[in-house]
Amino acid sequence: MGREKEKKRKKGDGGKKDGASSGSTASSADAALLLQSAFRMYRAVSTVRYRKQSTVKRERVLQELLETERDYLSNLRLLLDVFLKPIRASSSGAARHTVPAPASLDADLVRQLCALLADVEVLCGIHAIFHAKVHERVEQAVGVPNAAVSDVLLSMMPYFQAYSAFCNHYQKTVGMLAERKADAEFNHYIASFGTEETCKRGLRDFLIMPVQRIPRYTMLLRDLSAATWPEHPDHANLLKALQLLQQLAERIDSLTAHSQGISMLMSLSGKIYCPATTQTLKFVAPHRRFVDVHEVGGIAPGTPTLQKFSLFLFNDLIVAAGAIPDKMRDKLKLSKSIELVELWNSSLDDISGLEHQKREGAIVLSGLQGNLVVIMEAGAESDALFEQLESLREGGYSKRKRFAADGQKTMLTIPIARTTGSERIPDERFMSFAERASMGGGAGHRAAAAAMA
Repeated sequence: MGREKEKKRKKGDGGKKDGASSGSTASSADAALLLQSAFRMYRAVSTVRYRKQSTVKRERVLQELLETERDYLSNLRLLLDVFLKPIRASSSGAARHTVPAPASLDADLVRQLCALLADVEVLCGIHAIFHAKVHERVEQAVGVPNAAVSDVLLSMMPYFQAYSAFCNHYQKTVGMLAERKADAEFNHYIASFGTEETCKRGLRDFLIMPVQRIPRYTMLLRDLSAATWPEHPDHANLLKALQLLQQLAERIDSLTAHSQGISMLMSLSGKIYCPATTQTLKFVAPHRRFVDVHEVGGIAPGTPTLQKFSLFLFNDLIVAAGAIPDKMRDKLKLSKSIELVELWNSSLDDISGLEHQKREGAIVLSGLQGNLVVIMEAGAESDALFEQLESLREGGYSKRKRFAADGQKTMLTIPIARTTGSERIPDERFMSFAERASMGGGAGHRAAAAAMA
């Protein structure tokens, strides 16, 4: 009897434990469900908030696209109606202008301006359509999170290729206008076409606008893509349109860089004064291209002290020029010029026996008439200059020039040596090309010296 009671008691205790255990499991499951529900709610609220903010940003970018497109189209029409068409009519005699056309407005320049006029007329037609489409979509997109505009952009991409033709003609025209920069009569003639609508902006100011437009589209489209969430129906096409615009912008940048190089070449002509000849240097040559300019310190032949000068890099020439104090402030004084065909491979060991001093990060350039030592603080700009010099050595204009000796052709390349601070470079005296060759600078150096003799 007692044993049966004991079994019943144990059985009852076990049931209580099982009930408590099952109740605990149910409570844990409910807590997990509540936590998951709360997390899903948080994500949903965050997503809604993020998309509302993104929608506001999208509308802001689209509004900026519309406003800048309207202003750009207006400026294109001003370029046509105020400058290009009247200049064409005045030069051809079809219409009389208050200021007579100068002699420097020759047939070649008129031909280039007429080519630009045709290009701008095409661009005006393209952007009139684009502006109308963007205006319609922007109005439809107000307050609509899933509104799409990428189809409009993609539909215009084939037409935007017209910018390549404009940039080709723009490049040639900029060079011609730069040649006439100092022509007061020509500048007065061009300025006389300005009106109140142009707000004192000249022909050059309007001509650069189409060149800047595609990069501006790229910036706006990048902002629009960043404000568009991945699940948005516009997201994939926006990325595709951005990629196409970036490719077009790269082509335009290359053409623009070339035209800017021509402008720099023109502006440098007559600006750098050579004390030996008492004349300014003329840099314009059919093959010559401007590469870059660096503000550096340096030591040139005949000037043992460290000086500051501008180092101009061309595809066939390196020129160092410094400021002229107290007089000719608009000119630069030539310190050293080295043609790439003069340059030869050298190392710091070749300059042993001279007076030296330690300078960290110096770059030594060796030419026929001596060395040019360029000194810059270590950093990104110094690295960029060194890389540019290396690039000129590898693929520069010097590879087209060779010196013949003993029936063989010897390539002369840019000699650049860079110090690390433990090496020493010349400070007061410089060794000539012939002296280097006589000291055993190498078979190639001796052969080149013999060819020059």
